[in-house]
Amino acid sequence: PDVTANFLDLQLKDRITSAKGKAPPSTYKVSGSERLGYMATSDIGLVGDRLKEKGEKIRSIILDRLQNKVEIVASLIGIDGLCPYRPSKSFEALLRLSAKGKNRSDVEAFTREVAPFITWGPMGVCAYMGGRSSVRPFYLYRPQLIDRKLV
Repeated sequence: PDVTANFLDLQLKDRITSAKGKAPPSTYKVSGSERLGYMATSDIGLVGDRLKEKGEKIRSIILDRLQNKVEIVASLIGIDGLCPYRPSKSFEALLRLSAKGKNRSDVEAFTREVAPFITWGPMGVCAYMGGRSSVRPFYLYRPQLIDRKLV
């Protein structure tokens, strides 16, 4: 930036008053991103009792089968995913499994582990939503300050 502006005490009447500024800083703010690996997300429909236990069991089985090579986050939408005030006695929920890992092949293995739960998973698994998920890069946003003299 050309200046550092401070608008905390700004007053607007017929004209703007009390705006303050300083000389340009010695750094530029750069918005960057860092590629951390790969990710994929799959959804499974669940019905019946003990939905939280079923969801956690599915997550645990997949982690064991993949030898913990990926990190998996499980969310039960319809119970605790969006509305924390909804009664916990729901009869149906959407289990969203999101996996991330350093290696594409490990995340691809995750995508192959979800569909079999339709045929041999716990009672109450009723739908595999959207087919096998695609693997995509996973990025982390990293804003940084860089010395002006380096640019």
